[in-house]
Amino acid sequence: MVYLNIFHPLGIDFPQYFEAVKMIFSGLNPYLSLLTSPGPWNYPPSAFLFLWWLNLFPYQIAGAIWNILSLMSLFLSIWLLKKMASSKVPYWVLVLLLTLPFFPVKHNLASGQINGFILLFITLFFYFANPIFLAYASAIKIIPAIGLTYFIVKKNWSGLLKFSIFLGLFLAASFFIVPWNIQKTYFFQVASQAYPLAGKEIYYNQSLLAYLSRSFHDPTAIQLSYYLLTLLILFLTWWRGRGVTKNRLISAVSCLLLLLPPLVWQHHYVLSIIPLILLFHENWLVVGISYLLLSWNIKEPNLIPVQFSFLLSHQFFGILILWLLALWGEKFWQVMAIIWAVSIILAYLFTLLCRAHFCF
Repeated sequence: MVYLNIFHPLGIDFPQYFEAVKMIFSGLNPYLSLLTSPGPWNYPPSAFLFLWWLNLFPYQIAGAIWNILSLMSLFLSIWLLKKMASSKVPYWVLVLLLTLPFFPVKHNLASGQINGFILLFITLFFYFANPIFLAYASAIKIIPAIGLTYFIVKKNWSGLLKFSIFLGLFLAASFFIVPWNIQKTYFFQVASQAYPLAGKEIYYNQSLLAYLSRSFHDPTAIQLSYYLLTLLILFLTWWRGRGVTKNRLISAVSCLLLLLPPLVWQHHYVLSIIPLILLFHENWLVVGISYLLLSWNIKEPNLIPVQFSFLLSHQFFGILILWLLALWGEKFWQVMAIIWAVSIILAYLFTLLCRAHFCF
């Protein structure tokens, strides 16, 4: 069990963090190549504002500290979210359910990933309504900036301004650690390759784009569908989000962090803890179904028949369910019925088109 090994460096991601930090403080450029990675370092230079402390310790000690702090971040996030939800579920029950059987957390820890810390900073942003935490998370990984949707729905323009100022300060501060001659390698060579749209259909990618890539074969149809559905999801979040409670809006926006990016590894689904806790008392049955889909891990995905490839997107469906619950609440089942009917009609139309040799 991964939790018994937390006092040792874990996974394939922590060694990359450690090596990148050591290279930066040795005057080397991690954006050219890493020994611990098949490609260059692909985090923004401002990420070193969080990672710099790894340079203070040898590898074994740094790995143990990283794992312990990652778990502490998870526990603190659960505690804060429980307070936000005014949940009557005992804290130890939440911790138990969201650690031992919950695959995204186990995968995140076993990979030595950074998402436990990102979860904490995003939770702190929502808990204190302070943009500095979202800006800090966005400085480490770009994707948390999707959380700005919360300000747009709330028409909180001062929040947007504060976020921009804080993010600008973090970007400026990164020059004290990473000189421009190294930063320009990231901005002109690496950044544009961080989220390619091709080759995303592998099982461990649980994004919307991955689901479409498993469902269709034509690259143009896949990309067009992805862009249109992304715009639709953003529009519906804005449209419906204006009339829901604070916790439901927070949940919907948190779901966007997992619905919209073209690449969403299973360990990124640590962030699904936010809507799981905040929405539990809205509809425990729906949240329970989502929890099972999010917790599931298919050990032999290659054994799934092509006609059942939708099963490989179980975590995507889990977070989609939470997004629908957050925005439609008591009307969730009616909306699901409409989506089911439309899906059947579209499947029938695609079958007819394919028989006419117009397959997608």
